[in-house]
Amino acid sequence: MSNIEPTATVRTAISNETQPNTTHQEGELNKSAVREVYRRLAPLYDATFGILVSRYRGHVRPLVQSTDAHDVLEVGVGTGMSLHHYPKGTRVTGLDMCPEMLGKAQSRVDKGLDAEVELHLGDGERLDFPDHSFDLVVMMFVVSVTPDPVALLDEVARVLRPGGRVLIINHFAGVTGIGWAERLLVPLADRIGFRSRLPISTIISHHRFVPETVKPLWPIGFFNLITLQPRK
Repeated sequence: MSNIEPTATVRTAISNETQPNTTHQEGELNKSAVREVYRRLAPLYDATFGILVSRYRGHVRPLVQSTDAHDVLEVGVGTGMSLHHYPKGTRVTGLDMCPEMLGKAQSRVDKGLDAEVELHLGDGERLDFPDHSFDLVVMMFVVSVTPDPVALLDEVARVLRPGGRVLIINHFAGVTGIGWAERLLVPLADRIGFRSRLPISTIISHHRFVPETVKPLWPIGFFNLITLQPRK
């Protein structure tokens, strides 16, 4: 695989983003607090946030098919709303740190899916898998939920096979017209379970990866789709 330089789209994403301070004063995340938020949210997740973002989960299937990925890790699998998008012949390892969310996912697995799915309780920042275990790592609505997204990407780089891909869908700081709302939510990070002003550069400038795709998603680019390749 050749080394890929950031595209014009990637450079524009970096230059256009608001550069928030991500110190504790801006509202850092505590894992126990995040786990508690999602424990309480689990019974309602599918009918609330889950249904609002369900359209974006369909991006999984074409990437799996285009990269011929057989072994997939989904970090932050939650209630398993994306699992039916994985095609037959795919082995999916779903990871989440909230047992109540995983319980919902297990119900989906028990009903039958095209892919072979195994669920694990665990921490994305400390993955309990050997090096080079997966062809594709999927993280949807996760990188602003984990307390240390850089540590998460370090671990993803470790378990990803050479030539593999990472798929990320997430909200990042700097969406036109809603900066006031992002700033309003900053001090509430532990109470709402996510960081509202995560810079996109935290992801696409990570030293272990080269950004392949950075694509604002409809509507208004509130979420971005990012694909990464391991840096050689």
